[in-house]
Amino acid sequence: MTVTTEYSVNTLYGIIGDYLVTIDESTGDATEVAALSGSQDLVSAIAFDVNTKTLYGLARYGGTRLPHLVTIDPCTGVVTLIGQITLSGATVYFAEGLAIDPSG
Repeated sequence: MTVTTEYSVNTLYGIIGDYLVTIDESTGDATEVAALSGSQDLVSAIAFDVNTKTLYGLARYGGTRLPHLVTIDPCTGVVTLIGQITLSGATVYFAEGLAIDPSG
């Protein structure tokens, strides 16, 4: 399970399997928001940008471990591909975790 917090409304989001969920911070109970939709194989990490109100994720496509940056609609679960993550133009073969600095 991957979790992140949307600080402006104190919502804790998570990914359980192929579902976007909210998680009660006091009990740990998860509530399904929506099934993730898109052509990704897996979403492995998420982070919420409180400044732009955008939920980002790391996803894999095509049966590979190559990480791609995506956005996830927090209401519908629609996953939109931004692009493959590279480092100075070189292929990145594995990425684990995602964080956003709210101060910009």
